[in-house]
Amino acid sequence: MNRSGASRTYWGLNPISSEAIIASIADHLSVGIWVARAPGGELVYSNRVFDEIMGMSARDDVTVGGYAEPYGIRDLSGAKYPEERLPFVQALQTRRTVVVDDIVIHRRNGTRVNIRAEAKPIFDEVGVITHVVICFSDVTTELVARRAQVETEKRLLAAQRLEWIGTLTAGIAHDFNNLLAGVRMVAARVRMKKPEPLVDEAFLQIDEIVSSSERLTRALLGFGRRGQNLDQSVELARVVRTVAEIVQRTGVTNLMIVREQSDEPCNVKGDYSQIEQVVMNLVLNARDAMPEGGEITLRTRPVVVVDPEGDPPLTPGRYVLLEVADQGPGIPVDRRAQVFEPYFTTKAENAREGAGLGLATVQSIVHGHHGAIVIADNAPRGAVFRVWLPASEHRPDTAAPGRGEANGEVVGGSGVILIVEDNPHVRRATGRLVEALGYEVILAASGEEAVEIFRTRNGVIDAVLLDMTMPKLGGGATYGALRAIDPGVAVCVTTGFARNDDVQALLDAGVLEFLPKPYSAIALASTVRRLVSTSHGSLARRRR
Repeated sequence: MNRSGASRTYWGLNPISSEAIIASIADHLSVGIWVARAPGGELVYSNRVFDEIMGMSARDDVTVGGYAEPYGIRDLSGAKYPEERLPFVQALQTRRTVVVDDIVIHRRNGTRVNIRAEAKPIFDEVGVITHVVICFSDVTTELVARRAQVETEKRLLAAQRLEWIGTLTAGIAHDFNNLLAGVRMVAARVRMKKPEPLVDEAFLQIDEIVSSSERLTRALLGFGRRGQNLDQSVELARVVRTVAEIVQRTGVTNLMIVREQSDEPCNVKGDYSQIEQVVMNLVLNARDAMPEGGEITLRTRPVVVVDPEGDPPLTPGRYVLLEVADQGPGIPVDRRAQVFEPYFTTKAENAREGAGLGLATVQSIVHGHHGAIVIADNAPRGAVFRVWLPASEHRPDTAAPGRGEANGEVVGGSGVILIVEDNPHVRRATGRLVEALGYEVILAASGEEAVEIFRTRNGVIDAVLLDMTMPKLGGGATYGALRAIDPGVAVCVTTGFARNDDVQALLDAGVLEFLPKPYSAIALASTVRRLVSTSHGSLARRRR
């Protein structure tokens, strides 16, 4: 029997009976109600919400064993729901209330709805099941919210994991910079003491190794976001050209790198070394995707972003778009988000290269430069990485940072320099080099020791080299204590981290210089000379 128009028929019920009144009330409930006889499953009653959930009227021509197909009942995977697992059948078999929440109704109009069904058997006076009542609830919104919560928690855990790895990476880079600083100072001092060709050649090699290592630690600091990016104007095409030449010289056979550059300027705002690391990692990733060789295409062109809600979402403005395309097997859509996770790699377990940090570092650096990176297909095969970086309106800097200063002149001076450094290797190496430059050196292994020395020898010390990262009394607190003794104290802060907010706060408070490790002998010498000159000028003004 079918329903017709606004008139509603209740199977087996007298329209004027109390049962009909109850059925009418059930039509106003917020859940779907479906009642069937046991054991055959013949329809007795359904309310309006049941019809709305199913997208169709209840049918009286289907019985047990044939529910799934007519009603479009599917499981979460989209497969036809097994008849033996339907709530009506389970309630008959278990003789108790059954709750099922893995049902998806595929409506005839193409929409889908997730439901939770609670089936309750009804017994007569001798314990025989006469009917089964099933309540249907539309839980689509609930499931969407739950999935969104799970996804949010997943992203939060990923962000926390990235933050932890970033902190660990930045700490390693900081300690490594300290070691590099010690190596560079010892090498410079040996060269100053023994200026001969063999020593010069060894020094040049050491200086170049330190410079290369410095670029690596800068990239690690960029991944850990422990520091501000240098505010430079970088010619992206130049970086691409340099990286392409380096990779092309690695001796990989059957590898061709093609550069496609816009005629318009493609200058970006940021840190040369970190941008170079982005391009290098993307090119190496493309190379590794084609072990048998192939073509890597590097494209640069200016773009304008207008829509902040676009894909990817970016602040409206001028950008430079870098594309790195390969002819490898490509990256499945469902794995593209994973490739930016730390330690995720598609390389063989016994591969000699690749720890899975390359693309994670790239993403971190790009985001740190207020840019974006996405992966797309490179038809007919392969993948293309697209990177947006904020454009710079200024002329690009001509010199790439991070290169050694081995051929420059180291100029000494005179005065008393207090070196505050908790790392013993760096403290000794820097102290001996500064002594070799002609200065008297006082060494302090902690902030507390430095403050006590400065208090007892106030007026004698011309300048202070102050490490930022020390246990107990750190660089910021030490500077505050020194300034309380002498407001005109000439201080240069040093750190194995990049320039960050803490360093900037000290510069704003009166610190005169910032010297990132591993500094060169020339940078150290010129910094100390400026500090002493400033200190003497300040002393002369105070005396007047």
